[in-house]
Amino acid sequence: MSSRKPHPRAGLDRDEIVAEAIRIVESEGSAALTMRQLSARLGVNPNTVYWHVGNRESLLSAIVAQKADEIAGVQLKGSTPRARVADGVHRARAAIVESPSIAVLASEIGAEHLLIRPLAVAITSEIEAAGADGLDAGIATVSLLAVVAGLTTVELRRPQRAADGPAPEALSDGAWQGLTDFDHHDAAFDVAIYAILDAVFPSG
Repeated sequence: MSSRKPHPRAGLDRDEIVAEAIRIVESEGSAALTMRQLSARLGVNPNTVYWHVGNRESLLSAIVAQKADEIAGVQLKGSTPRARVADGVHRARAAIVESPSIAVLASEIGAEHLLIRPLAVAITSEIEAAGADGLDAGIATVSLLAVVAGLTTVELRRPQRAADGPAPEALSDGAWQGLTDFDHHDAAFDVAIYAILDAVFPSG
């Protein structure tokens, strides 16, 4: 019996396969992405998908790489290094919040650092160009991205109120609301990153 390698479907290319895989992950989660389901969505034999992208692990890596390329193609906006760094950090947050399933997938395969590496490089470059020591610039970027990772995790989980009832005597009603109501992600994010930016760019 012949074991000839299957030929790809005419008109189907690797980019189309990866794009469809991304749609599946974003709509149904990474667990839903199987080579059989992907081939069915594309209307081809599973062997055709394997021919183009290799195994599932290679496909998952290609998904993360595609998203990283999209992020890398974005130019930071702002008239000062501080403004451009702030823009980069907000874009890093958006990359995770807008595509949470891709972020989870990247974490599952140990490639979360690759997803936002283009932004990390751009942010570090801006900080260093503003006069920071190279090591300090790298540490500042890690600090900023740690805020991104931590607060987006809270944001995506969307927990319920931490406690019910009136505020403790030591706190005002407003302080208690800010502490227990998780609907203030934007404000919490800005407080954290601008505190770091104030240290990195003390002159504003």
